[in-house]
Amino acid sequence: MFKLRNSSCSATGEDPEDSDILNYFENYLVIASTVPSVLCLVATFLLVNRVAVHVRVLASLTITLAIFVVITVLVKVDTSSWTRSFFAITIVCMVIFSGTNTIFSSSIYSMTGSFPMRNSQALISGGAMGGTISAVALLLDLAASSDITDSALAFFLTGTIFIMLCMGLYLLLPRLEYARYYMRPLRPAHVFSGEGEPPPDSPNSPLMAPRSSNSHTPPLRPILKKTSGLGFCIVYLFCISSLFFPAISANIESVDKGSGSLWTTKFFVPLTTFLIYNFADLCGRQITAWIQVPGPKSK
Repeated sequence: MFKLRNSSCSATGEDPEDSDILNYFENYLVIASTVPSVLCLVATFLLVNRVAVHVRVLASLTITLAIFVVITVLVKVDTSSWTRSFFAITIVCMVIFSGTNTIFSSSIYSMTGSFPMRNSQALISGGAMGGTISAVALLLDLAASSDITDSALAFFLTGTIFIMLCMGLYLLLPRLEYARYYMRPLRPAHVFSGEGEPPPDSPNSPLMAPRSSNSHTPPLRPILKKTSGLGFCIVYLFCISSLFFPAISANIESVDKGSGSLWTTKFFVPLTTFLIYNFADLCGRQITAWIQVPGPKSK
């Protein structure tokens, strides 16, 4: 936020456009992250059988790494004289990052669909755990660092390193025998007579639905019909969450702000908005691994 303040403005007043950017910055970020995510999710659905999953994963990670490198470089650049251009660059980076992150997430989820359910649960919990660790790191950094630019530089450098680590681990994944077993090429489907079905661990049972050579797009209507109830709940939940977090929740102030305590000023938003939100998200995702009601085979 401090990089969006224009030093060329007079001390007695602010540029109305710069003031608008500062006041509604979180709202712009929410729009720039949500809209591309929805569009890229639809694009991923249409391209799921046209573009290989490893291509989608590596391409999205490469683009994300490039975005983080650009943002890391801009941390130490003085943008006080071109705040509007910096704001435009930030929004463009957020649009690209949100789109590639959606492609990456949906591709990883589709890939783990061929793995046992415990691996999918670990992926679901890991996303919230990353947010919780980031929130804790933010509190520790605010307590230890006095220069906000050094804090931002440390965060983006850490993110860049983790993205590179993620790319390396993904490239090493096919070397694991466990991963190769579940990522092996699909076999043609077998037709079984009667009501009996092969056991799930049978060597003759396909791990995933077979791909059709004539259809590149999965059948949308039966998928939506079968998942309409859960899909509505997810859309409703994310709609409510996006309305409040972080556009509104990040601007909430403590009623005891005048006391001068660091917990009601400096640490209030990181603690109440980001840490509690991500920790509650982690707890909610982890509870589903312990209490599976209704079960995975319920209808």
